[in-house]
Amino acid sequence: MSRPGSISALALAALAAGCYANSQRYPGPMEQVVTPLPPGATDAYPAGPEEVLVVRVADPVHVQRPGEASSFPLHHFRKQARMNSGSWVFCGAGGRVGMLFPGNSQVKLYGHGSGVVGSQSRGEPLFFIKAVDRAQVTLTGEEQVQLLGGAVLAGDGGPYVIEHVRQEILRVRNRSQGMARIAYRDSVFQLAPGALVDLPLLEAGIAPIEVDPGFQTLVSAGVPIQVQGDVSVVADPRGTRLRATGVHELRGFGLVLRLDAGDEVLFGELAPGSERPSTRALEAGPESR
Repeated sequence: MSRPGSISALALAALAAGCYANSQRYPGPMEQVVTPLPPGATDAYPAGPEEVLVVRVADPVHVQRPGEASSFPLHHFRKQARMNSGSWVFCGAGGRVGMLFPGNSQVKLYGHGSGVVGSQSRGEPLFFIKAVDRAQVTLTGEEQVQLLGGAVLAGDGGPYVIEHVRQEILRVRNRSQGMARIAYRDSVFQLAPGALVDLPLLEAGIAPIEVDPGFQTLVSAGVPIQVQGDVSVVADPRGTRLRATGVHELRGFGLVLRLDAGDEVLFGELAPGSERPSTRALEAGPESR
């Protein structure tokens, strides 16, 4: 006949063993619900032959080589690193980092920002800006830099100042003595010396839209409008008025429109005396979508 003390000790030992075993199995391992897994940054930005000199000016600054799983910091005793195309550059709040490219082109990040070194031999921009508080870009030989959201800045000079002034607004200012160009969806903005432009950051992105050869091009207020399908042009002194007569699609002023049959849309300038007369306006019927 066993003693009560022995039974209690055995029960406690079994309970402790069971709790320990269960703690190792809860929660269970994560299951892969997507097969195959989407490509990561290594596949999107593979290594290339070009090199850039990354110079830390103020902490914190980290860099990550293509194909590597983690980044490493640049300290005051090791503030420079040569990085290949496909490398990531990270700048934290209060930090400052400069990237020196062959040909004297430069990209500087001030405060929170990150980006990827592009490969021009693959037809990519000089640098991809993925996050930015403030940046300064100097370009030579009509090189390009992809801005936050996908728009492309090109020019032969600098500096061009980029500021993320609000969550949905990216501001680009031309502080050089030459012209600069920004490819924004279906438009190209020409920036004269001293001029600036505020670019809305859209959920659909602001990368340049490639023209479909199946679309016909109309010009309204100096801006091209892509038209495909059953659409008729209606005379209007204020701009280009289009009437939907069947299945169609309209692309213009950064918008993609499909109207019900009989609805009309007017592309033109805002009326004189408006708050921002340089901004284009669109007037559409209530059934447009």
